[in-house]
Amino acid sequence: SVVLLVSLGLSFLVPVARRHVEERHLASVASRLVGHPVAVHCQTNAAALVDIGPELGWVPFDADGVPEPQTLLKRQACNGLRSYAKHRTRPSEDEVIAVHVLTHEAMHMRGETQEAVTECEALQRDADTARMLGATAIQARRLARTYWLVVYPTMPDDYRAAECGPGKALDEGLVNAPWSP
Repeated sequence: SVVLLVSLGLSFLVPVARRHVEERHLASVASRLVGHPVAVHCQTNAAALVDIGPELGWVPFDADGVPEPQTLLKRQACNGLRSYAKHRTRPSEDEVIAVHVLTHEAMHMRGETQEAVTECEALQRDADTARMLGATAIQARRLARTYWLVVYPTMPDDYRAAECGPGKALDEGLVNAPWSP
């Protein structure tokens, strides 16, 4: 019975430990994008059961509009990131979106509050995020271009900016932007 209890206890600890390692890795990636240490939390299965919000990630802001150095990624986004780690050569649209969600929430943690600006800042850094998640330069560039050409045009109006694109006001001139040669 002792062996059974220990085995049962370990079966509960392994997923918790795995999630903790995953969150630390994602926090490391987000921290590099933000420029200072931040935390990334993946939504638990229990929390997902009662969650009815449509967003895939969320950064809390205080009353003064200052972002807290943490984000919650919904279970779907964390699952997509986990899957992307295994299938970087031909990511699914859900995996492309999951990588972008991590980048997008990192831009919020840098201080940007407007969704359209945050979205544009993020899509210019998606290739960097993909590289930090283990993609090759070619895989990362393909992921960023897929988001820019396939997903971004379908985003709601408040997530798209007319000034987002090559040579436009929100173009930061980053070498890994999806429209860069």
